[in-house]
Amino acid sequence: MDSCLSRNESGLGGRYRNGFGLADQAGALASKRGGGPNSPRNSPSPTLAGVATDLLKLADLQCRLMKVDIREFWNQARIALALIIVGPVCVLAAVPLGLYAIAIYISRALDVPLEAVLLVLTAVLIGGTAAALYWSWRRLVHAAKPLERSNSEFQENLRWMRSLLHDDSAAASTPPASSQPG
Repeated sequence: MDSCLSRNESGLGGRYRNGFGLADQAGALASKRGGGPNSPRNSPSPTLAGVATDLLKLADLQCRLMKVDIREFWNQARIALALIIVGPVCVLAAVPLGLYAIAIYISRALDVPLEAVLLVLTAVLIGGTAAALYWSWRRLVHAAKPLERSNSEFQENLRWMRSLLHDDSAAASTPPASSQPG
């Protein structure tokens, strides 16, 4: 698979990956240690030490991926989180004075009751705040997509570890073919 993908081809919004998951990387680590197709590491029943080593390396790779994904999340979510915090605080601080001053001005200019003007201005302010919060929430959800990738990689790795450990326990509980009655 080509590791030089464009932003659109990668589907990750500018992150370039070659498409191999952590399980593939763990396999690459095993082959770098000198484990060929006939080595004991790649045999149907690996040793406990080999499984432990592979699991530790896989856990290390998983932690590294999570660290990169969290850093990317914070880089993308920083502005949205700031707006979610600062926006409502500013609105709450400015509403009483600003709304009352505008209402008095409009009431005097249009010769309309002050209560009606206050009601209309409140509705406009709530609508604008709701739109800003909606936009911020959408940006925050978009920024969390790398975390979904980490979760799916982690789930795939757990399935791989379970299948590996399950195969080992089944091989240990099943007597060898030579001791079974023929």
